[in-house]
Amino acid sequence: MRFLRSSACLLLFFSLSVTAQNRQEKLKKLLDKMEGVAQVSYNTERIIINRANGQDLNYTAAAYFDFTSTDTLIGAKYRFVNQEHGDQVFNGKIEFMAANEQSLVIYDNTPDARRVSSSIFFNPSFYSIRKLVPRLMADAEVKITQEQDILLHGKKYPQISMVLIDKYIDMGIKVSPVSEPNQIKFKYTLLIEPDSNLPHFFGNIRNDGQDIDGAFFSDYDLNPTFDPKYWQMDYMPKDFMRLSGKEYSQRMRNKMKSKVGAMATPWELQDLEGNTVVFPNPKAPLTLLEFWFPYCQGCVLAIPVLNAIQKDYANRGLTVFGIEMTDKPNEMLKKYEAEKGVEVKTLVQGKEVSKAYGVQAAPTYFLIDSDGKILFTSIGMREKELRASIEANLQ
Repeated sequence: MRFLRSSACLLLFFSLSVTAQNRQEKLKKLLDKMEGVAQVSYNTERIIINRANGQDLNYTAAAYFDFTSTDTLIGAKYRFVNQEHGDQVFNGKIEFMAANEQSLVIYDNTPDARRVSSSIFFNPSFYSIRKLVPRLMADAEVKITQEQDILLHGKKYPQISMVLIDKYIDMGIKVSPVSEPNQIKFKYTLLIEPDSNLPHFFGNIRNDGQDIDGAFFSDYDLNPTFDPKYWQMDYMPKDFMRLSGKEYSQRMRNKMKSKVGAMATPWELQDLEGNTVVFPNPKAPLTLLEFWFPYCQGCVLAIPVLNAIQKDYANRGLTVFGIEMTDKPNEMLKKYEAEKGVEVKTLVQGKEVSKAYGVQAAPTYFLIDSDGKILFTSIGMREKELRASIEANLQ
C-alpha cells in the first residue's frame, strides 16, 4: 500500500497482479503511439514532495507541443499555460515567459538547449518521455521491470520501473553519471494509461511513496490544430512590458541598488533554538543579512564565503544572519546546517520579512548600519564588493 498526491489530495494505491503482457510490448506500444504524434495538448500536474527537506510543491498547467518544426534546438515547440504564474513558451527560436505578478514578458533570443529544457513542466513531459524511454531501453545497465499494476481512481495502470545505478535522469532527457559513484540507486516509475497507451505518470518515487518528484498527465488531445499565433510573443498579454533576460537581470540589480541609503524595515524573528532576535540593534555597528533557502545553488556556493566573512569581521563589529525565506521546518534546517557546514546564525520563518525587503531571488544580501540604513545590496554573492563595503564602514 502506497500513497501519492494528485489534485491536492492523497490517492491510495493498491498493488494488483501483473498482467501477462511483457514490459517490452507495453513500452513498444507506448513509443509507437507517442512517435506517431505530430502535435499534442494535455494537462499536467507537477509534484515535488521531499519530507526531509520540507518541500511540498504542486503546480498545474496545460501543455502544448508541436513536433513538426525543423528549426529548433530540441526538435519541438512548446507552451505551458499556468494561470497563477504565467505562460512559458519556446517557439523554435525564442524562449519567453510571462511573469504575471510583475506584468512582464521576459524573453531570450538566443537560448541554449539547457535553458529551453529547464521548465518545471518540461521535466517530465510528453516530450521528455518520448526522448528518454528509448535511451533507457538501449542502456544495458538500466534495469527495466514490469511491476504489479496499480489501481487509481478505479482504473488499473500498468507500472514499469527503471532502475539506474550511479546514474540519474538529467533535465528529463538524458542519463548522466553521479559525481561520486557509490552504488547509488535511482528508481523511476512509469504508469501507462491502459486505454490510450500514453503516459499517465512518470517520476521518482521514494520512501514508500512519501517522497515524489514527477508529474501526472491527463486529458490528451492528439494532433490538434494550433493557431500559428499561439507560438508568438504577440499572443502574450498586450499590457505586459517586454524585457530581454539581460534587461530583466539589470533591472533587478538596479532595483536592489536603489535601496542603498534607504532605511531597512525593522523585524523580529527567532533562531533555530527559539531565541528572539530584534532588528535593528543599535549595539551592532554593522549587520549583514543573507536571504536564502535550502539547496539553492547560489546559496550553497556562498556558505564557505559567508562563514569566512563572519570569521574575519566578527571581532570588528559585524553581525551576520541568514534569514531562511521559505519557512522550512526547524528540524530540517538543523540537519541542513550540519550537512552543509553553515556557521552563520539562521533565523526562521522569514518569508514575510523577505517580501518586506523586496527579495525576489536567492541569495540576496543587505549590509546595514546601526541606525538601520542600507549600505550595500547584491543579488548573488559578490565577495570582493561586499568585503570592500564592510571595510569602508567598519571603524
